Amino acid sequence: TESLRGLISGTLSIKVSHEGIHSGTSGGSIPSSFRIARALLDRVEDSSSGQILIPEMNVDISDDLRTKAESLANVVGDSIWQQLPKVDTLLPVSDNTADMILGMNWQPSLCVIGADGLPSVQTAGNVLRTNTDLKLSFRIPPGVDADSLEPILKRILEENPPYGAEVSFSVDSSANGFHSPPLDGEVKRAITEASTLLTGRPPLATWIGGTIPFMSMMQSRYPNAKFLCTGASGPGNNAHGPDEKLHIPTAKRLTAVLATTIAAISR
Repeated sequence: TESLRGLISGTLSIKVSHEGIHSGTSGGSIPSSFRIARALLDRVEDSSSGQILIPEMNVDISDDLRTKAESLANVVGDSIWQQLPKVDTLLPVSDNTADMILGMNWQPSLCVIGADGLPSVQTAGNVLRTNTDLKLSFRIPPGVDADSLEPILKRILEENPPYGAEVSFSVDSSANGFHSPPLDGEVKRAITEASTLLTGRPPLATWIGGTIPFMSMMQSRYPNAKFLCTGASGPGNNAHGPDEKLHIPTAKRLTAVLATTIAAISR
């Protein structure tokens, strides 16, 4: 891969009361902390499209990036969508594969990955809850400084809270993305020959929407270095999920290509 997205995550907390109150008494007078959370999330994300509304989290999509995305789309086709374990009726954010690839790798996104203050549906009663806490995870494009986003997010989410609710946002982790310069010279020649020999196809640079903080650390330490960053990701794989798995045939082919490449440039 030539790029990895960065990450910034934290907890958004909204408190409206000191104790739970019967919803028949409080509903309509005390605003729901969940409704306030929805309003605050609308400040950072367009809920109808998923677009992140914070300018500092976005980067310009160059003509070169779009051309590369279209080339990748021609190779992977709709497999990039079909491989995902989605429900049968679900539609993608974009029906254009190139736009989907750019959205997964060069545009920011938000996931709510955890929540507190919400009882399970089996035990929930007719009570207006005291608070809603949401764990927010933003993926950010390469080139965006993750550390600079903390004060921006705090300002956007905490300023002028709806109804004067107690609102706080605290960041717990952040990491910059990674964008490697294209391979050239001996390394490019060696990996092209190895891939063509062992798979019948030349290598194709791709992007990964996940985060490997170590890569940005290495790049900042060695700014003039070239990086061969790869792995057996793609259709048939599932990283970090409950059903984490690796496509063994792909992993074997990749291992053979890398071993042949390293042997060639070590001579």
